Amino acid sequence: SMLATNSREKTKCNDPRCLPCSNEKGGNCRKKEIVYAITCTECDHGYDGQSGRNGFTRGMEHLEKSKSNRQNELMKSMIYRHRVEFHEGREVPVEMKVVKTFQKDPQARMIFESLKIAERPRDKSMNSKQEYAKSSLIRPLFTSDDKKEKSDRALISAYIENQKPKLFKWPLQTPTTLPT
Repeated sequence: SMLATNSREKTKCNDPRCLPCSNEKGGNCRKKEIVYAITCTECDHGYDGQSGRNGFTRGMEHLEKSKSNRQNELMKSMIYRHRVEFHEGREVPVEMKVVKTFQKDPQARMIFESLKIAERPRDKSMNSKQEYAKSSLIRPLFTSDDKKEKSDRALISAYIENQKPKLFKWPLQTPTTLPT
């Protein structure tokens, strides 16, 4: 007999180092080209990021950087900076969630990341001032009352169409190394 299975059900990868799989709603850790959120479980501050790599790999990079023996690497870690600034340097647990995947569409991925950064209240954000400032290029375009009714894709498409000549050299140049 055929067993009915929910194809949307996500099985955990069972790797103890996997940040997305360490919580219930972490999403698929093996999908690439993602926008993700990392949240402090003690104070609800969060970081919004994007990567061409998968959630497992990106989560590992964030954790490794936060435990580095090199001071310059530590200072680049938003997890480490958050612990020092808000938790007296104590190691507080963080959770990671894969928010959305973008197959072969890095422009839409970066725009969506900016929207997520802009959406989070500044005083609850672990993103750097530079990342937050970049997101403000996009924020004014999405203040209408009906924004919740539009799909993410429609917002992104409209943004790309409206902004091509104004803000960017098109196509967008994807930096080879993104600041983290």
